[in-house]
Formats: sequence, structure tokens, C-alpha cells
Amino acid sequence: MQPQPKSAPRLMRLLPMLPLCALCACLPRPQVALTIPPVHCLDQVPDSLKADTPGAALPPSPAGHADLLALAKDWMGFAVAQSAQLASANRDKRTTAAIIQRCEAREAEIRTALQPKRKRFGLF
Repeated sequence: MQPQPKSAPRLMRLLPMLPLCALCACLPRPQVALTIPPVHCLDQVPDSLKADTPGAALPPSPAGHADLLALAKDWMGFAVAQSAQLASANRDKRTTAAIIQRCEAREAEIRTALQPKRKRFGLF
């Protein structure tokens, strides 16, 4: 008489677990939580653009002018200089806004690239 192998009954007990294993393979895996620290885009703007733009110097008081034409020329020169300072301030604001927009776009692109892809049924 030959002894029967005992491995056959053990395999028969594991057979009902096969569908359970297949089901577990289809369930979504837990995703690793990836925390990305916020980027402070304002830190990338140079301090020279954050500073106030100084205004033009006021012309001297009318008491120092005997000639009204010279006084008018001084005030016109002030107006032109003040307009130039306004143009400079507007240029600084546009530059600051462009830097922040590029930084935020780059940050959004990085966040999108690092987000885990959702898998359908844990397979795809």
C-alpha cells in the first residue's frame, strides 16, 4: 500500500479563496498621500519691484518766481515727470503680476504631474 499525498485536501481547502483573491486584485489600492508644500510666489518677486515708486519732485513755490511763464514751465515739467513715474509704477505692477502668474502656472503644472492617476478597478 502506498501512502496518499496530503497536499490534495489542503489545495481543495484553498480553492474557495481563489475568487476572493481575484476580487482583491480588482479593488483600488490605497493611494499614497503626497503633500506638496505651497509655493510662495510673492517671494520670487524682487524687492525693487515691491518698493513704492517715488513721485516727481514738486516745483519751487511761486514766491521764488517773478516770471509766471517760468512758473508754468516748472509745473509742466513736474506733470511730465510725474507721468513718467506713473508709467514706471505701472510697468513694475505688470512685471510683478507676470512673475506671479508664471509661478502659479508652474506650481499647478507640478501639482497635476504629481497627482496619482486614478485606476479603474485597480488595474488601469
